[in-house]
Amino acid sequence: MKKINSYSFAVAAALFLFSACAKDDVQNPVQDPEEVNPVSELVTISVKMPDEGLTKVTLTQDSENKKVIKLAWEYADELDINGNTFTVKTGSISVDGKSAEFEGTAPTPVGGKYTIRYSNLTGGYAEQTQSADGDAGHLGYAVSISGASEYTGITFSEAGASAVGGTISQSSVLRLRAKLPDAVASAVQKVIFKASEAVFAGSKELAVNLTTPGTAGDDKTLDVYATLPAGDAINADAMDLLIQFQTSANAYDKYTAYRQIPASTNFGTPQYIGIDCSNIDKYAGKDDAGTAEKPYLIGDQHQMQAINGLMASGETRYFKLIDNIDLTGVAWSSVNTSPFDKVVNFEGNGKTISNLNNSLFYDLNGTVKNLSVSNANISNASLNFGVLARQISVVGSVQRVSISDSNVTLTDREGAGGLIGKITNSADIEDVHIVNTSVCANTTRAGGIAGWVVLSSAATVALSKCSFEGGSVTTKTSYYSGGLIGSNESTAGTLSIGNSFSTGDVTALANNWAGGILGCHAKGTSVLVDCYSTSAVKSSQGSGGIVGLSSGAGLSVIRCMAFNTSITSTVKSGNYHSSGAIIGKGNPSIAIEVNYCYRSRGITYSSNVVDNTSMTDMEFISPAAALPQAGATNTNARCHHGKETTQTLSALVQDASKVGVAWSGEIWDFSGSEPVLNDD
Repeated sequence: MKKINSYSFAVAAALFLFSACAKDDVQNPVQDPEEVNPVSELVTISVKMPDEGLTKVTLTQDSENKKVIKLAWEYADELDINGNTFTVKTGSISVDGKSAEFEGTAPTPVGGKYTIRYSNLTGGYAEQTQSADGDAGHLGYAVSISGASEYTGITFSEAGASAVGGTISQSSVLRLRAKLPDAVASAVQKVIFKASEAVFAGSKELAVNLTTPGTAGDDKTLDVYATLPAGDAINADAMDLLIQFQTSANAYDKYTAYRQIPASTNFGTPQYIGIDCSNIDKYAGKDDAGTAEKPYLIGDQHQMQAINGLMASGETRYFKLIDNIDLTGVAWSSVNTSPFDKVVNFEGNGKTISNLNNSLFYDLNGTVKNLSVSNANISNASLNFGVLARQISVVGSVQRVSISDSNVTLTDREGAGGLIGKITNSADIEDVHIVNTSVCANTTRAGGIAGWVVLSSAATVALSKCSFEGGSVTTKTSYYSGGLIGSNESTAGTLSIGNSFSTGDVTALANNWAGGILGCHAKGTSVLVDCYSTSAVKSSQGSGGIVGLSSGAGLSVIRCMAFNTSITSTVKSGNYHSSGAIIGKGNPSIAIEVNYCYRSRGITYSSNVVDNTSMTDMEFISPAAALPQAGATNTNARCHHGKETTQTLSALVQDASKVGVAWSGEIWDFSGSEPVLNDD
């Protein structure tokens, strides 16, 4: 160790003290100059870099002849130890650049401890610039060891910090090796990382510009590097990661890959991501921007899981499936949770999502079309679940969607639907088919399409060309089951169901009502036109081939047909148990419009208040008194059976056409024993 040249300073100090002593020899005794202001010493310390990867960076070749990141000291480097600066001693850097000696003034301990810091980071983290494919010259390194008991021999590693009783914090390097088609890899000008967690310097996004577009060469692999601040880790308790490769100055010219990063991932040093996008059509998509013209392309389950991270409050995002998606083993998190102002447009592109274990959407604010969902299995103790969405509360449109071989079971609550749990605002549902699906609410409100409709404004829920085929709809402890809709309990607005049918079993157990199309019309307006049901309908109180219970004004049932095999209301004492081919139970004081409805011969009824023979005239719009009474023993129950017909279906349809109200031959095929919806 060396002393600095302090001679003149010591003499001046001595003269000052001598002068003061002449004034007062007793109170100011002469002191040793070194005791008044000790001479500062230069100390030499040894500092080592870890064996691999964080940066002060050079690139070397590994055993596989690939470029890797190595640390190396440079003579311009400086350390800070408790505020004192240390510089590299001339000639002290080792051949491999991993160790060096530093000189500086001996630091004063703070609480007996030292903090050793090094940093050569410049600029921000959000957008970094790499000169070319594989170049790492832009990378920096920042590290500190705090709480060290000594500082003369330091290694910047976890073990090195622990050896001196300290803890280490250091920056890291994110390395991406992406195998791409050569035409893509050699054209990349910008790589954009988007994460579902804020792991990039407190942000969810990081960009690396390439000054010279990528030159992938024979391996068609692009190497991209970025510095991450101390504490950042790309596997922050698991996350979704979207990587975009921009191939021109046009921001839309991107190929996109999505990956899920599990929490248990060990990235090592540097943090490394390797992706194979050589089959770009399947695993990534050109022109991803989330717009109508450039939708995000979804090709695997990891890309599906990235959807939530791409949704933005108050904005509209577009997605498009480019392959079938199997979500086996994925704990699906429903898209679009509160606030529900995020708008989604989801193009299924004729593809299938299989093995969902939760509703695809929480709130469907937007459009879903051309999608199939199979083998969904949703079981929950909460309320309002459907295979496609838990609810529609803003505005939703569903077109050309099929749900097959699925299950929705609410073990403790209400609002189960094959498609949607609950609808509280405008919805347009067209050409939707629920096939071989079980829908069950432990308490109330279950429907093949939706559990319940509750509108509070002049909104419209319109079902057109929809069906529930096979399977079953069940409520267990109270209230309503419907082949298509469990109940309409709106204070305003209109539910309309047209050109639709149900064939699945509809059951409502204790204290319930069930209907082949609509379980209950309670309030608001319900209009059913050109619908039919072959469902076996069973309930404890009131069963109807088309509508189970009508307790409020505003119901119209027009040109509907009941081909049900059986309609059963459990025989109990009291006046509220009735069955009807069209309406199971109606309020005798409230008018219902029932017009041009028919029933097939041979329906099996079971009820204590049904009259099978007197209900034949169907061609009327009924005032309250015109509803046929279901039996002298029950003045409170008014069911309706429609007009029994032995005609062939085609003749029956012609009979309706005589009064100008024919079913549409463009929508229906009447060549068989039952109507069949035509395909578009």
